[in-house]
Amino acid sequence: MGFGVLSAEVCDRLAKAELTYREVGATAGDLPAGYHRLARSVLVGHGRQVFARAGDAVCGWQVQLGAGLRVSASARAAVPGAVVILGLGIGPLRLRAPCRVVYVVDEPRRRGFAYGTLAGHPESGEEAFMVEHHDDDTVIFTVTAFSRPATRLAKIAGPVGAVVQRQATARYLRSLGKIARPLETASQADIAASSEALVPARSASARGLAVRPYVQTREGCHHTQPPAGSLKSSSFVLSCGTYTVSPALASAVAALIE
Repeated sequence: MGFGVLSAEVCDRLAKAELTYREVGATAGDLPAGYHRLARSVLVGHGRQVFARAGDAVCGWQVQLGAGLRVSASARAAVPGAVVILGLGIGPLRLRAPCRVVYVVDEPRRRGFAYGTLAGHPESGEEAFMVEHHDDDTVIFTVTAFSRPATRLAKIAGPVGAVVQRQATARYLRSLGKIARPLETASQADIAASSEALVPARSASARGLAVRPYVQTREGCHHTQPPAGSLKSSSFVLSCGTYTVSPALASAVAALIE
């Protein structure tokens, strides 16, 4: 998968096309009724450098590219009015999803954008990608969306479409985490010392340590089901016995053992 620039003809056609839903901009507030609604957040790191890098990645289509989508857009950055066609699959099996950017946020502690669906997209609705730098120095990435089937195939798929959207959202969250992780503030020496204290001498149990994202939603907090006896830190599930660590250390240990 990769990035491509749309032709002037395609850009002009998509720029003039009508959005396929009425509630334009609703991902910035209360999500409308009558749609499948989704909001997922994940900790991607700490500090201004991580925020800057994550914001650049989000606004540069890197989340979609990192999730395995083909991105063909009118611009290399998400700007108001930019159009994009997202693609997944190969040849005649490729799914094409045209969208247009409906708003962009560029603030000192908040960056991101939202795009809405155009004719030909299998769904009808809007999706927003937002990075926030909080007062406690955490950097949080949130994906918010509302959608419903628009094409005949999507309508036939029924509940499967919602499952596919959740899976895509999980890939978006993981994608940005990988981009931001190299800038975590803990030093390699601190990481090594802490990991050895957690699991001595990097034994086989260290290699088997599972660190799973602890994903916050509007309905509460959800994560992949941990084995019995595992503990939750404020941002991660550690399935390594009876240890619990800070979010920063959990992310750092994950980087060492993956």
